[in-house]
Amino acid sequence: MPQLQVFRIKSTSPFAILIQFRQLSRLSTLFFLPRWLALAISLIVLSLACRTSDLIANNNDEPPSAASAATLRPTFTPAAIKTLTQTATRPRATATRVITARPTFTSLPQPIAPPAPTATPPGPYFRVSAKSCASGGDTRIIGTVYDSGNKINGLIMRVAAVPSGPPAINDFITGKDPTDPKRVDSALQGQYRLALYEGQQKKGNWFVFIINNAGDVLSENGNIQTTDGAGCNIGTVDFAH
Repeated sequence: MPQLQVFRIKSTSPFAILIQFRQLSRLSTLFFLPRWLALAISLIVLSLACRTSDLIANNNDEPPSAASAATLRPTFTPAAIKTLTQTATRPRATATRVITARPTFTSLPQPIAPPAPTATPPGPYFRVSAKSCASGGDTRIIGTVYDSGNKINGLIMRVAAVPSGPPAINDFITGKDPTDPKRVDSALQGQYRLALYEGQQKKGNWFVFIINNAGDVLSENGNIQTTDGAGCNIGTVDFAH
């Protein structure tokens, strides 16, 4: 029996593959194979040989150099980017915090209590109740002092050139006799007479009032203006309480 000879593909060229294919077809006669089977086996071997040759060719190819790779690298040109232009910008609503000033509470003015009434100093105890002036040969001031309707003796009467001033003449005590100041005359109860110029008419501006023993004024000032000639020579001023 003929020995089986192993065929190896020694070349990957098409011409060498064709020669080997013919050699395979000759083997069919040696192994007494049908022609169609030998043909089929030959085609299978041929296709495997072609594929093997392709793999060997790919492995034998040298990798391209960096320069050639850079040259052969396709250039990617990006498509034009459509730019969206915003024609109108809508302003963003900005929330503004309104700071409200804290109300200031102003205290209401407190009612001011009216001032305490000032104690009115006691007025003069005696007030002028009547006043007159008549013509006469003398310059004098006369009158009567009443307390609750009663004529009062023992009060000191004074006449001065200014209100409540120093005496122009000697003081006179009510109820005394003008001719004898040491004697009380019952007919002259509460009366007084201040003789400024006896037997003469003298012009003057006079003020008559009542005082106590300490010199304190107890009454209003009664004013009498006398003249040099006939007119106002004897003035009358009455006091009352």
